[in-house]
Amino acid sequence: MKKFGLIIIFLIAGLTVTGQRLKSKISADQRRQEITLLQKSLISLHPGLYRYNTPEQIDNYFRELLQKVSGEVTDEAYFILLSQFVTKIKCGHTYLNPWNQKKEVANNYFSKSYIPFLFRAVGRKFIITHNLSEHPEIRKGDEIISINGIPVHTILDSLWTVSRSDGNNGQGKKSDNMNIVPIDIDTGNYSMFDIFFPLFFPENFNIASYHFEIKPFKGKSSSITARSLSKKDRQQVYVSRFGKIPMHEENWEFRFLNPETAYFRIGDFEIWDWKTDYKKNLDSVFKAVGRVHSPNLIIDIRGNEGGDDEARDELLSYIIDKPFGCENPTRRLYRFLRIPDTLMPYLTTWEKEAKQPKNENDYTRTAAGFYERNEAIRQPCIPISPKPNVFKGNVFLITNSNNSSTTFTLADIFQVMHRGNIIGDKTGGTKQGLNGGKFLFLNLPYSKIEIDIPIIWQAPTTARQDEGIVPDYIVPETQKDIARHHDAQLSFILNLISKQKTKLR
Repeated sequence: MKKFGLIIIFLIAGLTVTGQRLKSKISADQRRQEITLLQKSLISLHPGLYRYNTPEQIDNYFRELLQKVSGEVTDEAYFILLSQFVTKIKCGHTYLNPWNQKKEVANNYFSKSYIPFLFRAVGRKFIITHNLSEHPEIRKGDEIISINGIPVHTILDSLWTVSRSDGNNGQGKKSDNMNIVPIDIDTGNYSMFDIFFPLFFPENFNIASYHFEIKPFKGKSSSITARSLSKKDRQQVYVSRFGKIPMHEENWEFRFLNPETAYFRIGDFEIWDWKTDYKKNLDSVFKAVGRVHSPNLIIDIRGNEGGDDEARDELLSYIIDKPFGCENPTRRLYRFLRIPDTLMPYLTTWEKEAKQPKNENDYTRTAAGFYERNEAIRQPCIPISPKPNVFKGNVFLITNSNNSSTTFTLADIFQVMHRGNIIGDKTGGTKQGLNGGKFLFLNLPYSKIEIDIPIIWQAPTTARQDEGIVPDYIVPETQKDIARHHDAQLSFILNLISKQKTKLR
């Protein structure tokens, strides 16, 4: 009770009586209209609204939200309340997407000052991975105890309420969302911490400096004051100290660790921003492995949430030597065939098809009230064939909890096909199926806030557990690993290969 009491105290004290804005730009009536629009949109469109909540629970959540927004609420508090609400759906693809917010929303809600550290959440600690401050004594592996007098555990408890995940497999993913990693600080990207820390604790909004309590990996804690950084300055300092941020093609890394072991890190599958052909890139990787006749291949997808499904399948076709993809086929289920006319003005999308009405003769309604394409019922799965130069050696896949979209599916197929060993942490995502495939973007008319709504449930054909992919060998990352620049998962695999090699002698 004490933990949640602290959250409420900070939320009320920080977001209703602050130095930011005491009054909202929109009225209570306008907020209520937006909540009603959100309710109609989710009920009409979202395929996962009632998967982890009953209709009664969802109705209660909406009633509670309406009650909260009917009082004196700042714009910042409203942004948080909406984020907390959609998190209750337990869908990792339903959120206030920072990449889809209008410029005026980003200017109003997102602070322009940033802490001068990158960190990873390890347990209930923020462990520094990169120091961008003017204090060279701060080392990798040191722990942030507090920021401007706010204990990290209080920050964690607050951010936890807006951290997205799928199903009830949320512990690791929710924690992972709080990390600030190099790719996050590119000026075109965002991190959850950067957005929500100053919203929950508005005294940190657009400030010149931060007061930190830092505890070295070995030693006593001490206090420092460090200058805040702008988004542009933070990126420039990072590049000057640590090198270029790996983006797009450069977020894939291939090298040989030794003549017998190749290493392939895939930072993301967001190949739509590439200037080169990702298929040629993959082909060159596996041609190189073939030329050297390397018996071992390590594929590292840690930190890779997802991206393009076709790129994922293209990779798998190089490492699985028989047709795959139909062992646990998924169904593509819709909540609707036609979007209600009253919602159309508020919805945008990447693909025109997502908003177009579907021919009801092409679909069958399931007993659970979803719509499934007749063609998919007749042919639920088309197997994917292996490449002629498919790799037949030993494959080791490194995972962590950030693998929650197409990388969750990659790990699932890899495990179901018994292709090799998985090492690392349990993935995010859930075997009960993800919501995604196509998206509608709900644009609230008064606040201008956007909310992503996935419209396809990629449902398993047979019932599966609400869980992520559990590695064959669970090897968590520790503060000690970070402090000593030690890659525990990679070291474990190399040791495993060495032992296997010894047995064969």
